[in-house]
Amino acid sequence: MGLIINLDGAVQEINKATSNIEIVEAINRFTEEFYKTLGILLYIRYRQSIKENNVQICSDITHLVQDYFQKPTFESWMRLAQNCYTVFSPTNDLFVERLNKSLNKQFPQDSVEDVRQIVTEIYRLKSSSISLPRKIQYGWFLEKMKELRNFRAHHWDNNVILDPLVKHGIKGAVITTVSDIFNDVEIRIIKPESIEKEHINAYHWDSRSGTFSRIRVDETSLLPEGLAKTYVVFPDENDLFLNPTNLIHLDDKEDRIYVYGSMQNNHSAYFTSLPRSGGIKKEKMPFKGHDDVFSLSQIETQKDLIRLTLKQKFGQIRQDGGLIHNFPDLCEYYVGRPKKELELLERLKHPRVFSISLSGGGGYGKTELVKKVVWDIVTNPELKEIECLQYDIIIWVSAKETQFEKGRINEFNSSFHSLEDFLDCILYVTNNLQYIDQSEEDKRRLICEILNCYESTLLVIDNLETVADKNSLWSYLDSLLRDVKSGIKIVITSRVDDYTFGQYVIPVGSMEDDEAQQLISEQLERLGLQNRYSNAPALKQIATISAKSPLLIIFVVQLLARGYTLNELSKGDIEAYEQALNFICDFQWRELSGLARDILMAVTVANGMCSFSQVRQMCNIVDNTEFLSAKEELTQRSFIVQSELENSVLSLLPPICTFVKHKLIEYPHKEEEFATQWKILNIGQDQISKGPGPNSAFPCDTDEIRLRQLIQKAESFIRIGSITYAHEYYNKCVQFFPENAIAWRELAEFEFKYLEDDDKARSSFQKAIEFDPDNPITFTKIAYWEQLRGTEQQVAQYILKSIDYNKKALSLYTDERSKRTVRDHIGSSYLKLGEIEKNIGQLANYPDKQNHFIMADEYVKLAIKIFEDNIIDRAQSDDDLYHNAIDYNYLALAYPRVARGDQKNADYFYQSALVCLVRGFEAKSDYDRLLYTLGDHNIKRILKSKYKIIVDGVDRNIVKKKVISIAERIEDDFNKMRLKV
Repeated sequence: MGLIINLDGAVQEINKATSNIEIVEAINRFTEEFYKTLGILLYIRYRQSIKENNVQICSDITHLVQDYFQKPTFESWMRLAQNCYTVFSPTNDLFVERLNKSLNKQFPQDSVEDVRQIVTEIYRLKSSSISLPRKIQYGWFLEKMKELRNFRAHHWDNNVILDPLVKHGIKGAVITTVSDIFNDVEIRIIKPESIEKEHINAYHWDSRSGTFSRIRVDETSLLPEGLAKTYVVFPDENDLFLNPTNLIHLDDKEDRIYVYGSMQNNHSAYFTSLPRSGGIKKEKMPFKGHDDVFSLSQIETQKDLIRLTLKQKFGQIRQDGGLIHNFPDLCEYYVGRPKKELELLERLKHPRVFSISLSGGGGYGKTELVKKVVWDIVTNPELKEIECLQYDIIIWVSAKETQFEKGRINEFNSSFHSLEDFLDCILYVTNNLQYIDQSEEDKRRLICEILNCYESTLLVIDNLETVADKNSLWSYLDSLLRDVKSGIKIVITSRVDDYTFGQYVIPVGSMEDDEAQQLISEQLERLGLQNRYSNAPALKQIATISAKSPLLIIFVVQLLARGYTLNELSKGDIEAYEQALNFICDFQWRELSGLARDILMAVTVANGMCSFSQVRQMCNIVDNTEFLSAKEELTQRSFIVQSELENSVLSLLPPICTFVKHKLIEYPHKEEEFATQWKILNIGQDQISKGPGPNSAFPCDTDEIRLRQLIQKAESFIRIGSITYAHEYYNKCVQFFPENAIAWRELAEFEFKYLEDDDKARSSFQKAIEFDPDNPITFTKIAYWEQLRGTEQQVAQYILKSIDYNKKALSLYTDERSKRTVRDHIGSSYLKLGEIEKNIGQLANYPDKQNHFIMADEYVKLAIKIFEDNIIDRAQSDDDLYHNAIDYNYLALAYPRVARGDQKNADYFYQSALVCLVRGFEAKSDYDRLLYTLGDHNIKRILKSKYKIIVDGVDRNIVKKKVISIAERIEDDFNKMRLKV
């Protein structure tokens, strides 16, 4: 008996494959055809069972068909088969029971080992492992073929990587398994052609022979659906016209079976034929949507009002290739922002970035920027090739409550107010509506399980700032990142970034000059204004009035089209323009601290620009930390001009200045107070407008202050995860102060820590040393990084460099406290060298092995000598005691290492370690590292065998008290011991 429907042709495709890659790709197509065939047969059986009232309509199947079968994927067909099987499980359906028996069949003993190796190898290709069941069934094995589909040919460097799969017989295993499952399944497909007086003429295919023929059916048979449909006959049925379907079509001209593939549009569908010979062929057939293809009744399509409500709340579910999403369309007037788009794309591609936040004022295009990048991922074939961007599902949820349209702020009900709304959105897009009515706690747990079923998930949360209970949402997002073991990333847009938890932050502010000019030109052309305003001065004035905000640019051009002039718009007295400013600024204004608002009002009274020192005097700011914090608030919300901060000047964008002027009406006493302070500062407003440059009225602060401000700005970007922007500011430090050692040193540390560009970092450190060769701090800092790299990479050369740098620092320090600290660093480096030599020795052959072990012992002995000499004999202060605790801890770790190479004195060294541990506790009992050292296996062994003190499973603080209580006994035991020569 041949394989049924298109499976026989799919086998021939496997047999024709020559290379490993072609074989595996053909197997992928074959397994998809298997689940398609299984899904269609079970679905046809399901539809007839509904008619006969043997089963109820299953909303899961209806939703699955409606959402995922316009362009079905392997996953779609598999889920259809599984859902239909679930419906039949309590019914004792004969056909389903026969399939169930076949799917649960176990592999014979002579092939089970190869099957195990095949599955193991599939997971090895994924760089993961799997726990194999003791007995392997057909159904389980075929389900694992889904994992192989996550790899396409472009992921494989060459055929060689697939050799183990082919060697273990994946080709034969898959074909044999599917053939065996359908071995006893006898299917007939009938297409009625004409109705005669006493019989029906029909075209017929029989799976037993695999042949096509014409037959006559006697008049006693009924034809419920006329000639329009094809009929499937199952083995346990006598009625030939019991199961009508649109999913299968018989072609009597070419003797082909066509099976539904996908919808071309709302009026036609593609059907595919894959015969034993003749090659694959696709035909287009007319249908009234895919509901018609799947024969969904009106009751089914209109049944679930919850689903309709969720669709209105969370958008239409779409399917692009294998990707499922509910992403809204891109704005018609979007203009690309290449730098920001590239930054977001790079963060999404980064394997260690899991959450990204786009923050900035309203109207600056955060939402559209995210939509543009995600739509590029969905539609751009080149981006689809990038493994980190291959998402199975993308879920969009927006908490937006206001929209600026036609000069007004329009309010509407958001679909996303709480954590439960977020959970419902995920259940909706993943087609798990059966859980909608469960408790929030159950939904939280279920969603983790659901997302773990997808290889990679992208969650996009828009307008986070308007969500009522952000803390619950943050907590749940954190748990998702922890508990979802498959790939997951989260993108957030927000007007404020007070709710961060370590995500990478991309500030979104004014457009670049060329971006703004492009958007202005497009809007002018769209409204027929290009002849009047396309000159350079007009374009520049529109950019200034709009602060290069996408929303304001579009609206300003609309106001020009309504007859307003640029001069009128510059004054900012137009009511509609004021509404636009409120939309952009009002939320952020409410979120500002009182001091940040005062600074904005003070700068506005000073005509939109004044120096740091002037604004501090006007606002009576004494605490520098408070000033820097308020300045950071304003910077993050795009209220002030970034470039002027480098000149120690606060400058407001013109629209922001206009907005704050309107706000000053609410604070008349503030306006009077700031105006008085501005006059006292004796810098007339005429000077600002008449000076040769924008900052002529402001004396420059010293180089040291300016450098410190640049470094603080860079550090603020690091705090919010914006490494790219931080790098720009560290580069500015060395650009503006090219001979300043601190600037180069700060850049070097940044390059070591965040860029991991060690060569550049070393070069920057050398610059710092060149400009200040007698500064020991620089030497200790580069020594730290060399030691860290040596430890991470197990490279002794870096550790030796670290020692040399620390020795140089030791010669430059003049105070004893710093020298003691540096000596500790040197001793620590020798311990690291000892560990590296030991590790190398374990991998080496004799006699090299022995030489490395000897070197390891020598390095440890050097470390012990340094630490012993560095102990303060008469500790006076807490700092002295703390220092001693550190050195005793190092010694407690070092002595057992010497014991490894000197077994005859091992007990002496172990007791020495115990003595140092006790002395460390006596010096500083709350030094936590001593508790960690208490867990060293040699120390635990001595405490247990010699002093009956058990460490494992007991609170370390309790163990510490017991050890301290026998300190004298430990010292006495040590004093009785002697080194053996």
